[in-house]
Formats: sequence, C-alpha cells, structure tokens
Amino acid sequence: MNITIKYPLQGWYATGVEYTTESIIVKCCIRKKLKHHCPDCAARMKKRSITRLRLRDLPLCGTPVVLDLTLPVMFCERCKKSHAIRPSEAHPSRRITWRFMEMIAFFHRDCAESLLAKIFKVSESTVRRSVHEVLKRSHLAHPVNLNNRLCLIIDEKYLGKKTGYITCIMDGINGEVLGIEQGKGLEGISSFFKRMTEEQREAVQVVSIDRGNAFQSAVFTYLPNAAITFDPFHIIKNINDAVSKVRCEQWRLADKGNKKYIKNSRFLLLSSKEKLETNTKGKAKLLELLAVNQPINTAYMLKENMRDIYHTHTTMAETADRLSQWVELAASSGLSAFETLARTLQKQLGGILNFFQFGLTSAAIEGLNSRIARISSKMRGIVSPKLLFYKLRELTCPEFPQML
Repeated sequence: MNITIKYPLQGWYATGVEYTTESIIVKCCIRKKLKHHCPDCAARMKKRSITRLRLRDLPLCGTPVVLDLTLPVMFCERCKKSHAIRPSEAHPSRRITWRFMEMIAFFHRDCAESLLAKIFKVSESTVRRSVHEVLKRSHLAHPVNLNNRLCLIIDEKYLGKKTGYITCIMDGINGEVLGIEQGKGLEGISSFFKRMTEEQREAVQVVSIDRGNAFQSAVFTYLPNAAITFDPFHIIKNINDAVSKVRCEQWRLADKGNKKYIKNSRFLLLSSKEKLETNTKGKAKLLELLAVNQPINTAYMLKENMRDIYHTHTTMAETADRLSQWVELAASSGLSAFETLARTLQKQLGGILNFFQFGLTSAAIEGLNSRIARISSKMRGIVSPKLLFYKLRELTCPEFPQML
C-alpha cells in the first residue's frame, strides 16, 4: 500500500511508515530546496535548528494516522524572531491537519459529538474545537454581506443558564442567518445595527419583530426607512394568553357546579374551529362551557374574531376598520386581560397593519428553534453563541462553502 500518496504534504515527503497496534505513523521530512520568508516582514530567513511535530491526520480503515514531521526552525535577522515552519495542511497552533478537522465538521452535521469522539478516537473537546475552527475559517472566507438586505426578521431565544438569551437576525427573503448577538432587547440588537453602514441601514424597508418595546426603539433609532410589522403568531399568542387568564379568573370565581365545565377546557378554548370539527366530544363540551359562562364566551369570540381578520383579509381600509372595531370591543369587554391587551394593540395598529401590506412573518426564524435544538442536542448544550452562528450560517447560507 502506497500510504504516502494518501497523505500528501506540500513541501514534505514521506521517508517511512511504522505500524503499531494503536496507530499508523508516517515519517515525513521537509524538502531542502524550499525557501522560507518571514511571515511578519517577508525577509528571507536562515535555518537555525530542527524540531519534530506529530499531527493527527485522516484515519485509514478506522486506524488513527499520525504524521511525524521534521520542522525547520528559521530565524529572521530583521525581526530577530524564530519561526517553526509548518506545512499548509496543518493547523497553525494545534496538532491536527485541516483535512481531518474538515472531516469531523462534515460528519458533525448528522452525528453527536460523543459518537464522533468514539469513531475518530479523539476527545469531545477536540471535536468541538475542530468544528469551530473549520466553520470560522469558512466564515472568514465568505463573511456576511449586509448590502441590499430589504427585509429583516428579529427574535430572541433562551439557550439555558450558561448561555442565556441571544438575539437572532435573519434575512426575510432567503432565510439566511445574518447575525447572533449575546443578550436580548436593545443590548442584543444595537451591536448588530452598529456594524452596518449608513447605506445598508437605509436600504432596509421592513422589519418583522415581536411587540417588545426594546426592538421597536432600536429599529426607530437605526433604521429610519424601515416599516415595523408584527407577526400574526405573536398577536394570536398574546390573545391566547389573555383567554387563558380569563379562564383562570373564572375558575377561581366559579362554584363547584360550574367548575366541571371549565376543567380541562384550555386546549378546547385555544384550538381553532377547523381542529374542533374533527373532535365531536370536544366541540360539544366547548359549546356547553360557552353557554354557561359569559366572560369565557366573550374571550373566545374575541379570539376567533381576530383569527377571522387574518384569514379573510380583503383591502387595507377594510382591515384597518375591522382591527379598530376589535380593539374597541376588547377595551369595552369588561375583561381586564383584554382591556390591557387592547391598550397596547391600539398603540401598535400600524405595525399590525403592515403585515397585511408586506406579508413578512417570523415563521422562518421560529423554524430555527428546531435546528437550534438539534445542534444543542449534538453538542450537549450550546455554550458559544459564535459557534451556533457558524453552524446556522452553514445551514442557511447558500454561498457558505461546503466541505468534502
């Protein structure tokens, strides 16, 4: 077997192979005719001494391969510094080759770190560092292009106690992840906007966010030409929360005879009419509850009216009238949860209406939750938001270089 062909190194040649019970050792020497220049000043360097270095390389038939290299230590008389010359295939500071790291990163897309550590006979920390280094190098070669980003989607996510909150920024047209910032709210998004040039910020036309005041303040400050749109998912979620609060209040006020109607009704109240069509018993129980409890009936009708507004949109003028009427009904419903919600929605009617004009939703960024969950499972929890950003860039950016 000509093992030297399988493991070429530019500037080095194999002098022998040793086989042990645990690994295959390939001894390599540097070609003498090579000329070396200082990485700092580019001056010609002189050879001072020789050192040795062992590198982990691609395994052969499941057996680890180690490259045993002789490295010349060169001296620059201009800089007065010594440099150990490494082959370009080797990582500049670690004892591993780039091609081995790229193989680990490739299989990391579908395999857990613990499994890769057993397959390649390395530590889990080596697997994680290899993935981080490879994706970082690919990201630096193809950095994020923020030019002509017309639509942005912004959302915050919680990754656990160690990492805390992160803020995700995504392109609303092609779904590319543009940034992940540590923290939430204004502190999490301001750093991203500050990295954009004035021309890039002026090009943004619409931004989809939740109804938090911090995101709105950041958009008003940094994106003067952008229209804010609130995703229907967040609006319906807020209304569902209000329905749940009304249900809990009525449970506390109800006597024993009426509590049997309210018990186990949360799922029925929050379900859509389409789902209840196939649930005969559930539909009958819901109708009984709405007949005996007027406050819950009012909350349910308000929820369904808002869903109907989103599903039967015709013109902007008609939709604006229907939304204004809904806010008036909620404000005069006598339900504290809906009265509070109506006050906030009244101030944000413009952002709600912008959804019907632009049609931009945060569905794409909400879909990242499943991808983040899979990545977190493989890595036994995410500690570095930077590594998460590189992984999501690999999955969502079409121009991101594909390994192997």
